[in-house]
Amino acid sequence: MNKTHPRILIIVFGTILILCGCVILQTQGAIAKSNYDTLGLWLESDRTRAQIGIPIQIRYAVKNMGERTWILESLDTPVMDINVQIPGGSVVLNWASQNPDKVSHRLEWQPGESKTIELVWTPKQEEYTTMPTA
Repeated sequence: MNKTHPRILIIVFGTILILCGCVILQTQGAIAKSNYDTLGLWLESDRTRAQIGIPIQIRYAVKNMGERTWILESLDTPVMDINVQIPGGSVVLNWASQNPDKVSHRLEWQPGESKTIELVWTPKQEEYTTMPTA
């Protein structure tokens, strides 16, 4: 059984959105794939560009591809979360705030088991007006 320190969780789950080298562009969306030991991490979106007023479906999945049980714990942050952040700006939306009844600070994956969370984000004009200018 594996147990991971909360700071590692923040690094692992927080950086999946920045894995530029692992992004596969689809016809309309993108998939980012990464691994942490025997955990497979997938982040999918149905669009590659945000447009004001057009919803973007985002899905984040973690699968135990190994033969042992994984347990991840964090006292102060959700183990799985999706954060939408405007480049150079602050977080404008996150899954945990929309789903407080589904947030978990401890998750366990049996061999072969996966867990998925989904978020729909509809970009708003006011989110873009807060973007820094170059």
